[in-house]
Amino acid sequence: MNAFEANRLCAVEGYNGLAPYIDVKQYNFVEGLRPSGAGETFIGVMDVAKEDIWTHLDGSSIENNDFWSTFWLDEDKKLNQPNGATDQNCAVINEKSHQLPNKTQDRSCTTDLQDEMLCYKKVVNCLNWTSSADQMYREHCYWFTSKPLSISSWTIVDAMDKCREDGGYIAPLIDDQNYQFIKDDVLGTVFSIKSTQVWLGTHSIMGSPSNWNNDPSFVTSLSSSSSSEECVVIDSNRIQSWEPCNTNTPITCEPDTSNVNINSTTVEELRRVLLIDPEQTNAYKLTKISVYEDRPVAKAIGCIGVVILISVILFIVLLDCQRIEQCYTKKKTN
Repeated sequence: MNAFEANRLCAVEGYNGLAPYIDVKQYNFVEGLRPSGAGETFIGVMDVAKEDIWTHLDGSSIENNDFWSTFWLDEDKKLNQPNGATDQNCAVINEKSHQLPNKTQDRSCTTDLQDEMLCYKKVVNCLNWTSSADQMYREHCYWFTSKPLSISSWTIVDAMDKCREDGGYIAPLIDDQNYQFIKDDVLGTVFSIKSTQVWLGTHSIMGSPSNWNNDPSFVTSLSSSSSSEECVVIDSNRIQSWEPCNTNTPITCEPDTSNVNINSTTVEELRRVLLIDPEQTNAYKLTKISVYEDRPVAKAIGCIGVVILISVILFIVLLDCQRIEQCYTKKKTN
């Protein structure tokens, strides 16, 4: 199948599509999920719109066109990748037996056919619990989101706006159980791939921890805020601190946590989720079975075909009967 068919197959099988490229660390993690005998593997990157400007398959930009760092460079410059110009606008990861198995090269989106692909799925991680502080039962889900390339600032207000656009709101810290779940289960996988800091939905403007969405805050394990108008952030070491809510520096402008997020998954589980056996796909299985067709037009065509087939058989039988009769007549005459 070609790259776009592979992307469609990922969707048919319940995934979001071919895995995108985020940065080098994420790419190395995803590439490492491939089995030892993997062949060339499709990923969700292309330069269809403009040559050498690589984007995701949905057209969204790759920051700083950073996908270039994955291409195979050879001492023989004739072998350098990408080398297919406008004839090759999609990307594959080299087969594992290649001298540079973790590098990529460009391939045709339509004529180069591969059986292997890396799919991705946005995973929601949910917590159902009864808070011991107010005896309230709550069901919260979390996802992880990052600063869009289209905006330059990433204050707490920008982070809240992005969460609302995604259909949620920035994650509140209600009690120690909810806080620990977000820090360990939700952000654990994120921090294993990406070094950054994360906005959360709790502030100190009222003099004590309060949530932007007006949920109560009974958290006791937060550090003390040194001044008012500070907001909670967690860094890659899972250490919580307070930053001015109007902070807009690289240290806090990457991602935020909204009311739904990536779950903590082991590498083996990710390997099982991301790799597809082509023989277990619906597309492959449909090639091995007949499909019942219930449309009137299809039934009519089928009936006509049966009538024609029976007519041909009857015609042949009649011809044979005439010959038999002629032979019998000759014998009788003799």
